Amino acid sequence: SGMLQRIKYVVALYHQPRVLVFDEPTANLDEEGSGVIYDMIEREIKNRLVIIATNETEELRFGTKHVDVS
Repeated sequence: SGMLQRIKYVVALYHQPRVLVFDEPTANLDEEGSGVIYDMIEREIKNRLVIIATNETEELRFGTKHVDVS
């Protein structure tokens, strides 16, 4: 569920990792849930390496480098 996804992200961020890996972070979320996740990612990407595997073009805005593996 969307709430479970949010809890997982909060737990992961609690440990303040230097690298964040997201595999389709907004899969199965509604627009509101996706917005919450996008806001969280945007806040947390400073001073970290963030890797996002996604099919959502909106999530590309978080990257400075993109790799297309299609």
